[in-house]
Amino acid sequence: MDKCRQYVCLVVNNLAGAFPLRRIDASSLFYPMNQAVNQVRFALPPDELPLPPPCISFSPSRSSFGKGILEFFGLFGHGQKKTLLAAMDYHGVSLMYDVDDCIITDIDTPKVPKLCEPISVALGDALYVMDSKLIPGRRSCFDALILGPSKDLLCTRSQWNWCSLQPPPFIFEPGYKTTRIGAYTVFGPSSILISMPNIGTYSFDTVSSSWNKAGDWELPFHGRADFIPEYGVWLGFSAEGNQLCYFSDLRASMQQQRALDTVWDDPNMQLFLNNPTPLRYTRILSSQLVYLGSGKFCVAKLFERVENEVIEEGYLPRHESFVVLTGLVAKPGKLARGIEMIPHKSLLYRFGGIANCWAF
Repeated sequence: MDKCRQYVCLVVNNLAGAFPLRRIDASSLFYPMNQAVNQVRFALPPDELPLPPPCISFSPSRSSFGKGILEFFGLFGHGQKKTLLAAMDYHGVSLMYDVDDCIITDIDTPKVPKLCEPISVALGDALYVMDSKLIPGRRSCFDALILGPSKDLLCTRSQWNWCSLQPPPFIFEPGYKTTRIGAYTVFGPSSILISMPNIGTYSFDTVSSSWNKAGDWELPFHGRADFIPEYGVWLGFSAEGNQLCYFSDLRASMQQQRALDTVWDDPNMQLFLNNPTPLRYTRILSSQLVYLGSGKFCVAKLFERVENEVIEEGYLPRHESFVVLTGLVAKPGKLARGIEMIPHKSLLYRFGGIANCWAF
């Protein structure tokens, strides 16, 4: 089984337009083994802590309309060392950061920058990035970051380069309209699956660089699902309720739509969603799963809370954002079927304004 990672990497953009990366001690999310049995029986509110100092801050290219934006992809790498994080701005300017060795490197720029909140998966020794909104006829929506020969003939070292890939074939079909990818995951040693409402599921083979339609069904997740080989399951989040779910028989769903198995329903969620204050509401902006190795996981949920302050003219909305990190430990399910998740500690980190958050 994999060695447990020491840190959860957290990137949150701030109001100054920078994107600081912070490392959260993974052990702070778990009780000691001799305490875990007693502590996890009760749903406890998260402990609120100040954000630790950033290890490094990323800054995007400036745009004509003000502060630029960044997207982050990871973790990926060559061989067994999957410690690389990639950042790309709206110009396509790309940087790569090794979260273990704390080394930052600039990499080449793709022919066309990614748009519309791109999605990414790491498969083998490459990182695959695609626009989440697939625009009719847009050929430059899919790229891979691959380690290979340098484009500089005088350089003998291998470098990471962006490579354009064939887009999904349905975007060229007559009558196709812009569609957002609803769910995606890795299947087997070389395939990527993407699902779209009213279109179905398509498979991309990274060896032959070819697309095939897997079926009219859709993956039963919302967003990305990760395959956990130690347990033989895919873990993701449900479209309804944002519950952590697993799916153990994806191959069978090639023939028919399959149902999800809920693995963990956050007992602390109601602390935020059912707020008794009538002028305040809280909603989940995103949910992410980080596998730490050795059967340990971290669930990161980004929340936005809006409180309407009463003024003479009416109401003045005030926004705040915060992320809740929860440590989970997997164990075999009942009758050795599937898995169960035992919740450990939850930590809350608050930041002002409206923010985006990435956890790796």
